[in-house]
Amino acid sequence: MKILFTLLLFGLSITSNSQNLTVEEILSLRKKDIANVEEHLTAKGWMFLSSEEGKDGDLNYADFAYNKSTYNDNADSFLSYFYSETSVITRIKLQIHSPAKYNAYLARIKSLGCKLIDSNVSESLIEKVYQGATTTFRITIETKKSEYESSSYTSYRILIMANSDYELSYAG
Repeated sequence: MKILFTLLLFGLSITSNSQNLTVEEILSLRKKDIANVEEHLTAKGWMFLSSEEGKDGDLNYADFAYNKSTYNDNADSFLSYFYSETSVITRIKLQIHSPAKYNAYLARIKSLGCKLIDSNVSESLIEKVYQGATTTFRITIETKKSEYESSSYTSYRILIMANSDYELSYAG
């Protein structure tokens, strides 16, 4: 009985951690093509949601969700992979809802030597930009009112891109 209980706990820990993409895994996705990104995420329990071909110079993208509800579009996490057929630009946007997971990602970003280079606040939104030697992390924290309830929820979005891409697309 103890062995069965131990195996059950081990299996649950593997399942619950399978969606925990590390910062390093997310960074490695930027170096892969869409087929390899889809295969990696699917193997980790993510589900393909949608894709769109970029028009007029916009980037192509594919959206994935982890632990998506079967009843609505809610999920524990969302990941968007942005890429171009004509350039080397790739971006990853991760949206999470867990403060603990956000804090773990932020701690890892800082431990990689990334420094805060910009921050600002607007209505219901905080934006912070951390930059390392080659990679920029644009973090947005936003609180919204629930559409059907009187409560609010906070989402954390981390957009990951090359420093050169950030300078061209987002820097003042």
